[in-house]
Amino acid sequence: MMKNKIIMTILIIAMILTIGTISSFAEGEANIELNLNGQTTINEDAKTVELTLSLGDFTGVEAGATLGYQATLEFDENMFQSVEVEGLNGWTANYESSTKVLLGDVDRANPNTDITKITLTLKDDVQPGTEGKVQINNILLTDGNNDFTFNKEVTVKMEEEVTTPVEDDNTNNSGNNGNATNNNSSINANISNNAGMQSGNTDNTTVQATRLPNTGIENIILVAIAVTIVAIIVFKIKSRDIKY
Repeated sequence: MMKNKIIMTILIIAMILTIGTISSFAEGEANIELNLNGQTTINEDAKTVELTLSLGDFTGVEAGATLGYQATLEFDENMFQSVEVEGLNGWTANYESSTKVLLGDVDRANPNTDITKITLTLKDDVQPGTEGKVQINNILLTDGNNDFTFNKEVTVKMEEEVTTPVEDDNTNNSGNNGNATNNNSSINANISNNAGMQSGNTDNTTVQATRLPNTGIENIILVAIAVTIVAIIVFKIKSRDIKY
């Protein structure tokens, strides 16, 4: 009998431990994704910034379950002056500016669903390049059996103004005129140099053309005189032979 009681006690303890382990495992597997998305870069003409709080995949939580959340919504008051919230896809949403508490719930929650739209109004004197944070802290999301905690944050930046330098047409024209003047001066100088060179060449050619005929005539005269002298000598010699 005593042995049977011991065995029963061991079995009961084992069952309790097994149930506890299964329960812990099931609780550890339950999970819901929560995301904060929206505009992170805006231009200087923007008046508001819109962000969206959304659910992702469910793990260990059935679709259609009742869900609710509570959080603290804070923003950079140097960049934003006010905030408004709106529930989406059947969700309620409420924000109390004095306490900064954000609340929302739904009777039947579905995964991969936008649940809250957050609209922040920018201040009028925000300068390009300014950055500001929007934080949703200490988020507690629950289905009554499982609690999920999150902290979400985004940084919003106003783009810096890009200025394109404007070229001065008059400066360009004057620069072009200056270049044209310089080019014309260079062209004129080249023409003058070429003209001088051509003029020098013409003078040399003229001198050479003038001297060449004079030299030829002198040579012809000298040859003629030499021929005449030789002819006279030959004539005299022949005359003497005839006499004798």
